[in-house]
Amino acid sequence: YAEDRVFESITVSAVESDDPAGCAVEYEFDFADGGLERYREHQENYIAGSEQTLDERMADRLTGESLDEIELSEDYSSAVVPLGCAASPSDDESTSRVSFSRVIDDRTDALARAEVSVMQGGELFVHEAEVNGWELDTNGNWIQQ
Repeated sequence: YAEDRVFESITVSAVESDDPAGCAVEYEFDFADGGLERYREHQENYIAGSEQTLDERMADRLTGESLDEIELSEDYSSAVVPLGCAASPSDDESTSRVSFSRVIDDRTDALARAEVSVMQGGELFVHEAEVNGWELDTNGNWIQQ
């Protein structure tokens, strides 16, 4: 993963929503050296010949959401995703996807991903974390499959 990774880190924080009845999360993408360039080039090749724009494709790949639904920075370093507020820590009705991607030859895949939700008070919760080739044991430790 170290050689093919797109990100050094992705920081997800609860932020104030434009909709007072809603919630939102902000992604801050810290790209690995050359990661953004490799990822952007792959996405440009993927959309070649389609009507989808690079920004639309990047919004979907970075957040799992449509560009119309989110605020994406011009340099792809951050995005704000509006969500419905979770009613409890276990509420996974309205979540946003976080994926640690890698570019291998002519394809991308996710090494790890998770769904996150947020409550009105700003508490952030991680749901359904998974790492390709690894699993959680009953003690909460990652072990190789």
